[in-house]
Amino acid sequence: MKGVENDLRQVEVDSIQDYIKESDNLLSLHDQIRDGIATVTDGDS
Repeated sequence: MKGVENDLRQVEVDSIQDYIKESDNLLSLHDQIRDGIATVTDGDS
C-alpha cells in the first residue's frame, strides 16, 4: 500500500511540475489572443 501512495504522490508532483512548465506557454497564448482581439477591434474603427 505504501508503494501505491508513493506512486500517487509522484504523479501529483509530476503533474504540478508540468503545469508550472506550461504556464509560460499559457501566458504567451493569452498575450497572442489579446493582441489578436485588439487588432481586430482596431480594424473595426
